[in-house]
Amino acid sequence: PLEAVGSVFGVGGSATDTVDLESLSWRMGNQAGAFELVKGNPYWVKEFDVSSSSNKTETVEITAKDVAGNVTTVKRTISHWMLRALR
Repeated sequence: PLEAVGSVFGVGGSATDTVDLESLSWRMGNQAGAFELVKGNPYWVKEFDVSSSSNKTETVEITAKDVAGNVTTVKRTISHWMLRALR
């Protein structure tokens, strides 16, 4: 789904596994990083600043990997041109 946002926006959620997570990471364009995993706390949040981007949309990817090696990636397309046009 396409979601309209301003130049700074946050993405958050939770990630759990029946065994245990090995890693949880994010990617948007050429930026990437990892979330710190805290035992007992499945929640994460990441703030993005697209004020210097000339793109109309960005794709945010969140990837979880469990200790068994299973990988799940969730992608969302974010539109920031809609609110930029209203300024």
